[in-house]
Amino acid sequence: MLGAFLAGWVFEKLQSKTHFAAWAAGVAGIAGIYIVGAPWVGIWIGAASGGSLKSTLHGAWFAGVVPFFGIDLIKAFAASGIALGGRFGCGLAANFRRLF
Repeated sequence: MLGAFLAGWVFEKLQSKTHFAAWAAGVAGIAGIYIVGAPWVGIWIGAASGGSLKSTLHGAWFAGVVPFFGIDLIKAFAASGIALGGRFGCGLAANFRRLF
């Protein structure tokens, strides 16, 4: 829920319905998900390994954030086009249909 709140709040505060504003809101939402999700992964890593807090947080960062960060930025970019009316996606679909 933190991610959804942050995404909506950033998009509202930027007050410009541009592709960049939608992407920035998506990135803020991703950050909110990571803020909640990485410590949760850390709790599970710590419970399973019995390691120190530092090693647990380190493991949570590399197991719960790093593998997903790049693809999440790409998904935020795609979602920003959809949020602004899907003009980008509709153009791709129209061009794809012409091929067949």
